Amino acid sequence: MHVEDNLATTARRGAGGLVRSVVAIALIVSASACGGGSSGSDAVQKCKDLSQLKCERVVECGGMPSVPTCLADIQKSEYCDHAVAVTSSYDACLQDLRAISCTELLASGAWNLPLSCMGVILVQ
Repeated sequence: MHVEDNLATTARRGAGGLVRSVVAIALIVSASACGGGSSGSDAVQKCKDLSQLKCERVVECGGMPSVPTCLADIQKSEYCDHAVAVTSSYDACLQDLRAISCTELLASGAWNLPLSCMGVILVQ
């Protein structure tokens, strides 16, 4: 089985103007296809923790008005309740997301997550 990365881009006009977000979601048919990382309820929590950190950084960088608004927006396209595993690059993703500059994170009006975050959450 293979992991397929699906980049969903959403754009909407709200009170704060044009908001664009790029959300990386990894889809997996079977959790057995991944090696390393965490699985089960731990994966669900890690997915939620990553979403929280993404929102904290985007708000810090001025890309969204508040963390609750950001979380509500990304919950439309992220499926944390269906997370079955995280890859071994999860910790590197968190570290890289904390370190990325605001200029890089919000370049071109989109959320540009570090490469280590691409496909890090596996959902079924």
